[in-house]
Amino acid sequence: MTIERKLSPTHEAPYAGLRVLDFGQGIASPYCAMLLGVYGADVIKVEPPQGDWSRFLGTTYGSHTTLSAVYNRDRLECVDPGDDVGDRGADPMRGAVVADIDRHQAGERRNDAVRARNRRRRALDRRQSLPIDFRPAWSQGRRTYSGGGGPRALNVPAGLYQTADGWMMVTLVNEPQYKRLCAAIGRDDLASDPRFADFVRRADAVDALIPQLREVFLTQPTDAWLARLHAADLIAERILNPGEWLRNAHVEATRAAVCQQTPGVGPVYSPRTPGIASFSEDDLRPAPDIGRDSYEVLLEAGFERGAIDDLVKAGAVRQAKGGTV
Repeated sequence: MTIERKLSPTHEAPYAGLRVLDFGQGIASPYCAMLLGVYGADVIKVEPPQGDWSRFLGTTYGSHTTLSAVYNRDRLECVDPGDDVGDRGADPMRGAVVADIDRHQAGERRNDAVRARNRRRRALDRRQSLPIDFRPAWSQGRRTYSGGGGPRALNVPAGLYQTADGWMMVTLVNEPQYKRLCAAIGRDDLASDPRFADFVRRADAVDALIPQLREVFLTQPTDAWLARLHAADLIAERILNPGEWLRNAHVEATRAAVCQQTPGVGPVYSPRTPGIASFSEDDLRPAPDIGRDSYEVLLEAGFERGAIDDLVKAGAVRQAKGGTV
């Protein structure tokens, strides 16, 4: 097997011809790399011999968990050869663990940064490396607030509520909606209580208000509540479990789910990435085993086969069973 190349940019693959080395672990960095791959880039994932930590986060299926199988699609796999690469004049390959952040937002911000750098590269009409400092993306994904203590709750009592037969979400964006909510659930007394007069005071009294709403919503099934809330022109909807979402008529009609047959795992379903004009995600390569393409990647990088054999024997490089040698 030879490394597949996407040579020239197209409307649907503007990053074709761009080679991406993904040294990250977890979610944010692999998700960014997956987005670049969707847009045509050649992505090589480099991880330590023991594997990206997302491979062990939750229930494992072969060498994957749900997280690693979804966020590491469409890339070649090479296990970190460590300091030997540094001896060849490059920086040692090391993974970076992403902190506790809004991971999707961070991945999207990283993709934005690469998009801007790539436009600059093409405007200059010359090859150049695109080092990106992703630390600002991490901070954008964190909650920010001023003053002491934790952040103030927003739009109380918006949130998730259990019903007699499932779960639903309720969202409020203005004060009149709160009064309509109280009327719809038969609790006008909550609308007239001075402790709950506006968003600020409701946030201060959240521990007094939310338990009362939870008790009310448990008395009827989801459909009954949605009928009443929608009649009051309130934003509310059922929360679907993964199986219900896959069987949803709108999801099926819009092909909003992508199914990937992943070796050692089976079918892996994930939501289609918003903003992708084509169905290019249907053709992504499944997430690789640890070290599946180590020989391919290192041979193309200039390593001799014997040198790679030595690295594998020493444990510095890992080659997956069934991988191309």
